Amino acid sequence: MTSNKEIQVFILTNGNEMIADIQDHHDDHYTIMKPASVVPDQTGKMNLVPSSLTFDMEKSVRLNKSSVAMIMEPNSSVRETYNKITSKIITPSKPAILKG
Repeated sequence: MTSNKEIQVFILTNGNEMIADIQDHHDDHYTIMKPASVVPDQTGKMNLVPSSLTFDMEKSVRLNKSSVAMIMEPNSSVRETYNKITSKIITPSKPAILKG
């Protein structure tokens, strides 16, 4: 897990699946950053997209605990994809040797 990040998958009570970085726990809600929803494409492959297209991804969001049915840790592939889409730094997946 990346330091200072508590990346979790949320299954919401409406059946939607979301992944986010939990910043804080409260009695009735979570404070989260960079929520991304899991959506299938036309081939059935799962993709991560911003949970809302109109909010600032750099600001925290309140997620009411009453809207959450389950919470769990993502598998390594989902975690890696989430980190790639929410990071401002682009890192290569494999070292490459460039020949000129």
